[in-house]
Amino acid sequence: MSDINNESISVIRTVVRRGDAVSVRIAEIDQAIVKYGRPFIGIKRPKGYRQRKRKECFRNAFRLALDGRGIYVEGFAIVTGTNFVFHHGWNTLDGAHAIDTTLPNAPDHHYLGVPFSQEVLGRWIIQRDSEPPFFSWQWPTEL
Repeated sequence: MSDINNESISVIRTVVRRGDAVSVRIAEIDQAIVKYGRPFIGIKRPKGYRQRKRKECFRNAFRLALDGRGIYVEGFAIVTGTNFVFHHGWNTLDGAHAIDTTLPNAPDHHYLGVPFSQEVLGRWIIQRDSEPPFFSWQWPTEL
């Protein structure tokens, strides 16, 4: 992991600890992602992974995972060199790199997130009859 990524993860943790969340439930979600999440490095999309609809990150990543084209990951993205942190969904093939089909410039971001297995995705669909985000003020999240 690069020093830049370490700095980005530190910014995410600082923003979460500062309590910028708008509710107790959201603060709990933020803490869970920081506690259980792991860092990912944004990379250029591999061949066969096209740009998908903007502002649909959770759906984009979820559908790719259901198609067996990567592991669904949910957490935070940060624009490298800034304090701009946001809730986001992406995929990974190797557990280290973020394949982001929503943002056009994934290499300009660092990521901290929780990967979810196909089994968990299947249970989610059965229990909730909806698509992610998993970390939502609407649903209790069990890790």
